[in-house]
Amino acid sequence: MRPLFSLIILLSGWYLLANHTGGAMLGLVMNYVLSLTNVVNQMVTIRAALEFDMVSIQRILEYGHLEPEHQIKAHPLSRITPLTSWPEEGRVEFDDVWAKYRSDLPFCLQGTSFTVRQGQKVAIVGRTGAGKSSIALALGRFIEALQGSILIDGYDIAQIELKALRRHIGVIPQQAEIFKGTIRLNLDPEGVHDDADLRKALEESQLSDILDDKPDLLDNPLEQAG
Repeated sequence: MRPLFSLIILLSGWYLLANHTGGAMLGLVMNYVLSLTNVVNQMVTIRAALEFDMVSIQRILEYGHLEPEHQIKAHPLSRITPLTSWPEEGRVEFDDVWAKYRSDLPFCLQGTSFTVRQGQKVAIVGRTGAGKSSIALALGRFIEALQGSILIDGYDIAQIELKALRRHIGVIPQQAEIFKGTIRLNLDPEGVHDDADLRKALEESQLSDILDDKPDLLDNPLEQAG
């Protein structure tokens, strides 16, 4: 845009000088030309912001028309609510699991079978598209097993209420998210734990140094991303 504005100013000045325009008129016209560049800049900025906002509105409308997840994934046997202590061992079994993201897409998991026993640390490696992320999504029933079964401590997760299942699964993502609110809200969004439990969690996360002499720490505000 700057080269274009410079060209407009140059041509305007040349035209006025070629027509022997008086100094007062020359100054007035050049002032308007400079103002025009600011107006055009503002119009471009507003158009870009409007386009960005319209994309947000489009996404909101799309999400608003999506069927709620608990209705999409309402399994006829999803009536089991496990004990609060579940899972006690953490044994995970995939038994001939076949799954796909959509009905018109190929299978992302094809006959996947393995067992992770209590206390084991397992790394899943493979090339892009091999199904590493799909295994994690299947554990949380973000994608459903069309064939086979996934068991955690002997419970078939397809028979467990979706909300109860996800409440009992902990995930540490590659990039941890901090949400706007308080430390308490980020640690315990459902408000089911007391202060002692939350402070213990901070200590086990090696954040005990920020607990010293700060009784109201848990209610300290946080901004998005910390």
